Amino acid sequence: MYGGIKERQKDCDASKTKPESGRFEEEKPMIRRKDLVDIGDADYDTRRDEFMQCLDCGEEFSGTQGDFFMTHMEATMDCPNCESENIALVRKVCKNVIIKQ
Repeated sequence: MYGGIKERQKDCDASKTKPESGRFEEEKPMIRRKDLVDIGDADYDTRRDEFMQCLDCGEEFSGTQGDFFMTHMEATMDCPNCESENIALVRKVCKNVIIKQ
C-alpha cells in the first residue's frame, strides 16, 4: 500500500521513460475545440436537433458532434444504408412564411 501522495508521485515519475529519440516529451494538455458543445453549454438547446445524414443516399441517422468530428480524426463511420463514408452533420431548419397579414 502506498504511504501517501508523495509516494504515488514518485511512482508516477519513475514510470515515465525517455522515448528512443532521447528527448523527454511531456504530455500536452488537451485543447477544447470550440466547435464541440458540452451538455452544460448555453447553446445546447440550439444544437440538440443535429443529426448525421449520408450525402450519397440521403439516409438520416443519429449521431452527435463528437461522433461526426471523430470521423475526421481516427474513426471511420459508414452509412447504415449504402455504406458510404460521405457523411454530414445536419440540422433541419423550419422557416415560417407569412401568407396573409
